[in-house]
Amino acid sequence: MTTPNPPYAAIPPAQPGPPPGPAPIPLAADAVPPGTRAWTQQAARRWTALRIPLWTMPYPAIAAMVVGLIVLGESDMPVACDQGGSDTCGPEWQILVLLWGLVIGIWGLFAVPTVAILALGVALGITINLRPQDAADLGQSWGWWLLTAGLLGGMTLSGIRIARGRAQRKAAAEAAGPMVHPVPAAAGARSVQRAVVRLVFGGCGALLAVLCTIGTIDAYRDDDRHAARAEVKSATVVDTDVDTARILVDGETEERTVDTWDYDYEDGERVDVLIDGDWARLEAETFAPIAWLFGLGISGAVAFVLIPEAARVRLRAARLNPGKPPVSTLRVQVVFVHASHVAVYAADDQVRVDPLFKADVAWWPTPPGMFSVSVPSSVPSSVPASAPVPVPVVSEPSTPESESESASEPSLGADAVETAAAGVELTKQPPAEPVQPAAPAVPAVPAGVYGQPYAYGQFAPAGAPQMYGPPMYGMPMYGAPWMAPAPRACEAVLFGTPYAGAEFVLLIARDGDTPVVARSKRVIRPLAAKHPVLKPYPAA
Repeated sequence: MTTPNPPYAAIPPAQPGPPPGPAPIPLAADAVPPGTRAWTQQAARRWTALRIPLWTMPYPAIAAMVVGLIVLGESDMPVACDQGGSDTCGPEWQILVLLWGLVIGIWGLFAVPTVAILALGVALGITINLRPQDAADLGQSWGWWLLTAGLLGGMTLSGIRIARGRAQRKAAAEAAGPMVHPVPAAAGARSVQRAVVRLVFGGCGALLAVLCTIGTIDAYRDDDRHAARAEVKSATVVDTDVDTARILVDGETEERTVDTWDYDYEDGERVDVLIDGDWARLEAETFAPIAWLFGLGISGAVAFVLIPEAARVRLRAARLNPGKPPVSTLRVQVVFVHASHVAVYAADDQVRVDPLFKADVAWWPTPPGMFSVSVPSSVPSSVPASAPVPVPVVSEPSTPESESESASEPSLGADAVETAAAGVELTKQPPAEPVQPAAPAVPAVPAGVYGQPYAYGQFAPAGAPQMYGPPMYGMPMYGAPWMAPAPRACEAVLFGTPYAGAEFVLLIARDGDTPVVARSKRVIRPLAAKHPVLKPYPAA
């Protein structure tokens, strides 16, 4: 007995489980690509064991980033890079880059871990540049440490998610083997438009980013023209707000408002300003289109996040179109828990308690004549079987010896003698088999009557409340969720390597009809196994 590999050592052994369910509707022999392996429970459990764990969810890291950023913004601690002069910390817009990195990184933590690592890495570099002068003083610098820890934690969790996804993809590829096959075509299939909402919002964000960029350039040129003909005057800072400051220019009686940050200047501080009519700017900050920069940051972040993600999803879905290069295949079982929602189980799972994953699909029938019709043996035929007809046996001519033997045998009665005289010898006739009653004919159910893509009377989705009996006192009588009968399983072939975030195509058997092709409308999200590998109770 071989010892399992360390990552799979936690897989429990097979244990007896509930009775097996009805046999799945089989696929026709010509519908299964040659060399396609069955995705067994053991291989599937290795795959589910590599699912992204729940503790990698980035909520603690995001909370640390947000709280650390707020505390860091409200504190007035001296910054280490500011001790060598006013320009040693770099340009003012690095704060905006920090915010952009946080927005893009937080979104990437849920959608694209690779983008999250890049964006949070940029934000981490700016955070280190803005480190406090005395970082060891946790009383003042704990906000900076919290922000740094959140950034590092988010990058680490993203790396773990990427590694788990690659390991899961490798496990699925090992289970599928080296054989690859093209995706079958579907009759009247329409292209499944994936990530349309993300693509639309990303396009709108890109358009707004372009408009904000044009506005920023125009504002910069306008400020540059005003600064070229402006007059330099001295002024006193009267009051500061978040992004503005009120100043009183020497020789004037009315205050002016200029764009700046409240931490740059203090009340009563003397500053130099540029005056050109109603236009006024601080000499140190002649270019300050904060509104345009803020709009550019938000719209650019939305476009930068949504467009690559939508493109990635659509490219993955396009690889599974008919006519594309062949992909790996696996034999599985599929249960339609809804008209457009399937649960996928291992090929040898007779209990079907824990699905490997669930997803929404869009399905179409295969072209006529492409595959044979599936006729499961577990469903009685609509043609009743006829009873066997006795074959008469002609007797030999009677002799004195045979007459003496027949006289010694016990009498068979008058009916038997008459039957023997007619030429039928009952003693040599084979015993008649008991006549079985005719099997009831299975009514033909058109496909789609029960919301299923195959002509078989399916029950409501598993776990849905069922109405058992007429309403009482105006209230429907519903049973418990576990009383609802589960739909029947179907054999299927899974096209594409399954892993977290992947697209897939299923070739699903239909009862008494050709199979259907189902395309994913949602990516794969592996489900945690709630039970060990279950095997049905032995037959009595």
